[in-house]
Amino acid sequence: MKQQIFNPKMLFIARLLSKIISPFFKLFSSKNNFQIEYLNPKKILITEYNCIGDVILITPAINLIKKKYPNAKIHLVVIPTIKETIDATNLVDKTFSIKIPWHNKFSLRNWKKAFRLIKILRKENYDLAIDFNGDIRNNFFLWRVKAKFTLGFNATGGDFLLTHSAKFPFHKHQLERAIILLKKINIETIFTSPSLKFTDQNPTQKRDKHGVVIHPGANHKARLWPEKYWLELIEKLINKNVDISVVIPPGFENFENHLLKKHLDIDIFKGSIYEFAIWLKDKTLLIGCDSMAVHLATSLNVNALALFGSQNPELTKPYGKFGYFVKANPVCKHKRKNWRLCEECMKDLKPDMVMEKVNSIINLKKVKFET
Repeated sequence: MKQQIFNPKMLFIARLLSKIISPFFKLFSSKNNFQIEYLNPKKILITEYNCIGDVILITPAINLIKKKYPNAKIHLVVIPTIKETIDATNLVDKTFSIKIPWHNKFSLRNWKKAFRLIKILRKENYDLAIDFNGDIRNNFFLWRVKAKFTLGFNATGGDFLLTHSAKFPFHKHQLERAIILLKKINIETIFTSPSLKFTDQNPTQKRDKHGVVIHPGANHKARLWPEKYWLELIEKLINKNVDISVVIPPGFENFENHLLKKHLDIDIFKGSIYEFAIWLKDKTLLIGCDSMAVHLATSLNVNALALFGSQNPELTKPYGKFGYFVKANPVCKHKRKNWRLCEECMKDLKPDMVMEKVNSIINLKKVKFET
């Protein structure tokens, strides 16, 4: 099975550059040969600054680290949009945020901020720094932080930048990959669902038996489900007496206008990720694309149904007993622009297929769905 995590062309280039650079780097640096499994760190840095969903998926790994090193201070670097959410939990002791320049459009300002953050982190004098991504650029970031020990994957190369590295498990779920890396520091491999627990919040209220949340957003247009399908699904659910709420992410204002023109009996939610999380935790089911929303839902013990196109659900599906997915085509046979994502596969996933899956999750009335 071919790997479906890194762009094959970029993976080849990164590995080639790594092989070229490695001999020169080794001439002027030396690795710490101390066995990392005997380390007893006082301060640990974890970096996960690509996507919101990626941060949620490493929460089980962070909890295992906390259990292994209960006296250690743990700091986390994330993207700005989820910092408020993480700060509202007791997941880590301190959170830094940054738009890392190599995961966004080129910006000199972001590059300056990245190097400024590196200087700040270097002053923290970390005993251990961990990155779960496997990107050589992330490994470079860890190297510049100059922690006593650095741990990461060598997927795209750059293991010479780390004091300790591991082979990348390409065919494992993203959540499981993070936990597998922790075997390097003798942490037992226990796979659990992502979890976010907010401090200073009232207990979850009783959930509406048929309350369904629709989240149409995703970070790539080839992950999106057609708008007309969302509208058809919403109408089908309303016909089944289901209470519907629709989340309007930034950039989906036209979708909101189309909803309003139809005068549908729905609630609309707009707000920050943190506000969304607090609001979502009392709901029953979220339906969304392969995106952060489904992972956020499962982390709050809310059922989540993810809509998949050509990408492999086994790598990024919502994890655990609250996670579900539906996919139209076992194998993509379309001519596609993206090496992994396919808009046509998303179009092949019809509302009736999603409706059938919804029925199996929340037990709608046993009547034949309209076609």
